[in-house]
Amino acid sequence: MRERILPSHPPLAVLCLGQLICILDISIVNIAIPSIQRELALAPSTLQWVVTAYVLAYGGLLLVGGRLADYFGRRKMLVLGLACFTLSSAAGGMAPNAAMLLAARAGQGVGGAIITPTVMSFVAGLYREGAERNWALGVLGAVTGAGFALGLVLGGLLTSTVGWRWVFFINVPIGLFVILGASWLRRETARDTRPVNIPGALLATAALTTLTYTLAVTDRYPLLSVQIVAGLAAAGVLAALLIATERRAPTPLIPAELFSHPPLLRAMVGAAVFGAITGPSTLFLTIYLQDISGWDAFTTGLAFLPQEAAVFLAATSAGRLTTRYGTRNVLAAGMVAFAVGSLLLTQIPAEGGYLQAVLPGLLFIGLGIGTVSVAGSIAATEGVASLQHGIATGMWNTGNQVGTALGIAALSAVASARTTAFQTMRQGSEAAAIVAGYRAAYAVALVFAVLGILGVLTVGRLVTSRGRAVVTR
Repeated sequence: MRERILPSHPPLAVLCLGQLICILDISIVNIAIPSIQRELALAPSTLQWVVTAYVLAYGGLLLVGGRLADYFGRRKMLVLGLACFTLSSAAGGMAPNAAMLLAARAGQGVGGAIITPTVMSFVAGLYREGAERNWALGVLGAVTGAGFALGLVLGGLLTSTVGWRWVFFINVPIGLFVILGASWLRRETARDTRPVNIPGALLATAALTTLTYTLAVTDRYPLLSVQIVAGLAAAGVLAALLIATERRAPTPLIPAELFSHPPLLRAMVGAAVFGAITGPSTLFLTIYLQDISGWDAFTTGLAFLPQEAAVFLAATSAGRLTTRYGTRNVLAAGMVAFAVGSLLLTQIPAEGGYLQAVLPGLLFIGLGIGTVSVAGSIAATEGVASLQHGIATGMWNTGNQVGTALGIAALSAVASARTTAFQTMRQGSEAAAIVAGYRAAYAVALVFAVLGILGVLTVGRLVTSRGRAVVTR
């Protein structure tokens, strides 16, 4: 479909680069964390906030970021998000202490929460629904998928050569280039001029931030501890207040019809399962390859390259397959790939290794990532009014963030419980106990994938059977 993209359309490369730096920053910093800890003398309790500060701001503000893009215009919000992300990256690279570093990470999260839904809604709004938009979102999905592996490789390379501060500084020239490139975009998009529901926006942010934080600290407190139960209860109360506020608001933050739109609901199911599997999978395999197999950070980053080749292959094909078979079927196929990958990873050897189970598992997980990311982004805007693309893509990305937080919490708890039981029975070495925990966690990931298959195949039919929206694809 390249020949159908007219010069008046935005340069897709600019939008892809804007999304790339958000994805790049997730993995590139993770690799550098041990070096950051040594130089800034971070306590273990502070160290996790290098990741958590970004996740809280990013996950908590995605809905609001998407709605603001609809209200103020996508080009304007893209530039604002990029400026916030770029300045925060520069501050992170210069951080002399933990406080400035964590503030910079939160600032990056705020910028990312604006950039991600804005970029996706920009692409969806400026390419015609159907084959043309599917191709464009396929390109965006391929770049997004490749960005994670690129971050792992760059993180290891930069940290081992010029130092960890360059994992932040590298975002500055990219961010400035994309800000300048925004001038190539055509005039500002149409805006949804209805007032933003400020109380709803505040409650949505508070509820999502509370939930994300509570799930993020499950490694510090037992699941049934007062801290976790209180956090989940607080998130539930805030969510109930949000629902009540949205029902009374003349212009709700999330239009009611989106909750009964089958393609968007399928996309959110896919996004949640995507996050619940890929987030913990990457975390466990990174630790496994370094602590069990004895690989260094750079080699570990390289180990993920075959997965990203699979992501690229699947993403570049998913748009065409979606045009032919529909989002529901392609999302289900992606869930099947996640299931096969999770099943293979339940066989990782206790003595370490790569070719036996890790590589095949990575390849199937990669196929699932590329397929679900593209089909999900297409489904999130399929049949949605252009003035609601921002909030729709914000909902889709929020599903991914909540799924990631929930998956890491649940699978880490399963892995820890199994490891403890293994050690109690004294069935083998410490490494064998850790690997037994990972195998149990991947078995739960397999269950998530199966539930995902059932979810994307049935959610549209359940909504339609109630007399709501009828969407065939």
